[in-house]
Amino acid sequence: GAQIPEGEAVLLSYGAANRDPGKFPNPDHFDPDRDSRGHLAFGWGIHQCMGAALARSELTILLETLCEHPPVRLAGDVTWSDLQGGNHLGPTQLPLLFDE
Repeated sequence: GAQIPEGEAVLLSYGAANRDPGKFPNPDHFDPDRDSRGHLAFGWGIHQCMGAALARSELTILLETLCEHPPVRLAGDVTWSDLQGGNHLGPTQLPLLFDE
C-alpha cells in the first residue's frame, strides 16, 4: 500500500522478508519443525546464492558435531545484530557451555 516516488531507491530486505508474520507465524521463535518453504535466505532463481550448498553442508556438519558432545546450554546473554544492509540478522555473540 505504500507509494514509492519515481527514481527513489528501494532495498529488498531478505532478513525482514523471512520474519514476515503473515508468512511465518511467530517468526522470531526458533522452531525447527516450521514449514520453511518460501524463505529467501539464499535468494531465488537466477539470483540463488552460489554458496548455498556449502552453507547448508557447513550447518549440517556443525549440528552433527554439536550433537556428538555433552549437552550444551547458554552461558550468558545472546547479542543480536541489527539488519545491516538488509541482509544480516543473527547472533553476534552466543556464549555456550558444554556440560560434562
